[in-house]
Amino acid sequence: SGFYTNPGYPTGLKDGDACSDDPNCTKTPLVGSQQLCINCQTLSSKVQDKILDTEPDIFSFSFGGTSGKFIFDATGAIKMLQANDLKVDYSSWWDKWIFTTPQGIKYYFGNFFGRTAYEKALASPTGAMVSSSWYLVRIESADGQHYIDLDYATEAFTYIKMGEQTFTSFPNNATPYVESTPFNSLYTTTVQSVRLKSVRTSSGIESVDIDSSSAIRTDVVTTTAKSLKSIKVSNGLFCKTFNLQQSYFTSTASPYYSTTDGTANTTRLRLDGLQEVSCDGSQTIPAYTFNYNSTALPARSSNGKDLWGYYNGKDANTGLLPRNITNLLNGKFPGSFSTAALSPTTYGDRTPDENSMKAGILEKVTYPTGGYTQFVYEAHRLTPNDTKLIGGLRVKSEIVYNTDGTQAKREDYVYNQGERFDEPAQTDVNNPSSSELYYSLDVMGSVDPLRKQEVGLSIYNNWLPKYTFIYSSSPLKRPLQGYHIGYDSVTVNHVDGSSS
Repeated sequence: SGFYTNPGYPTGLKDGDACSDDPNCTKTPLVGSQQLCINCQTLSSKVQDKILDTEPDIFSFSFGGTSGKFIFDATGAIKMLQANDLKVDYSSWWDKWIFTTPQGIKYYFGNFFGRTAYEKALASPTGAMVSSSWYLVRIESADGQHYIDLDYATEAFTYIKMGEQTFTSFPNNATPYVESTPFNSLYTTTVQSVRLKSVRTSSGIESVDIDSSSAIRTDVVTTTAKSLKSIKVSNGLFCKTFNLQQSYFTSTASPYYSTTDGTANTTRLRLDGLQEVSCDGSQTIPAYTFNYNSTALPARSSNGKDLWGYYNGKDANTGLLPRNITNLLNGKFPGSFSTAALSPTTYGDRTPDENSMKAGILEKVTYPTGGYTQFVYEAHRLTPNDTKLIGGLRVKSEIVYNTDGTQAKREDYVYNQGERFDEPAQTDVNNPSSSELYYSLDVMGSVDPLRKQEVGLSIYNNWLPKYTFIYSSSPLKRPLQGYHIGYDSVTVNHVDGSSS
């Protein structure tokens, strides 16, 4: 996607180089005798404004107990981010991928054997339909004599989310100003995807068949997406079916932005039960059942989000910018900022709320025997007794009960020193002792070396970069490990007084 559509600076052209490095660009006289490529100036500006993508996309894979990530370098060669001995072959159209393990086992992804198994997405308000995922279609033995085939059915759907709200300030300008994009519209992403339909072995004996509900899902804007109905497993000696019992979570809070997408804005599919039966229906085992926290989930267009994107119950938020944003910026960066406060209607409370985070989370699993397990959760904290909450939940207790309701087992978890992996939120510089986290600060832009040649040294020394501060429905930046907090150790306390 991005990087390969517009790969940043022209190949071989570095900041400050003469245009002779790129003969296809139009030359223009600048400071002194130096000539610079106009095209490069345009690119530099677009990079700072996040119009162009100058970083390679990261591809992830996971199959057969192996996972990893890779990128393409400027020559088109694959560079693994973690050392491994996999061989990767792909088509020039990126519609076919073959991963070969050191043992010679091949994994085929995408368009093979007359099957189409990839996903494309189109994001509004602008964008193009691009491939984003490729699905496994065959696992083949090293000698090519045995294989497992996976077949898919196509489906399409659209999901919605709120757009970003931004604050932009230009330090040292005569009139620093604010740009605020109001939440007056929703962004939609249209997906052309597939769902797994069957798994077959080359022997023709073992098989798995996945059946979908006849009803169209109501929690996405869709024409063909359906929920999973049953999974049938057979190997020639036995045959069993697992039937899924499902319903929908329904939001009761008023969304900040009402949509015309019906229940797609206010419902989410959930699993209520799973029951095993013989394929002929002669034998039935009682179902596993699942119970969830009764706090209603928000509408998808709710502004009730903490800094990490978790629900905080503040559905009345009219925006996701923090309070007193001008005061928060003064003293943190060079230059002066406007003293005029943002309109209160653009502010939003982004603080975490433990009870709201629990909305809709799994709390009880009842087994076919009648026994059950209950889960108790709490919000993340950096220390066990810290009063400052961090978005997201962790398991506090796990309690197992016998069929007669007596307690069979209990484990309580004490999380010791935590470490945040995301970019910490900022606090009010005018009140450093404040316990409230106000916002996620994302400073975009840097001093452009090309601008120094363009405008001359004296002007350049008085020029400061454009800072863009982004507050949105997206969570704080997360690192490559995928989660925003970790702990150096966890103590498990048992009901008998022992711990581990």
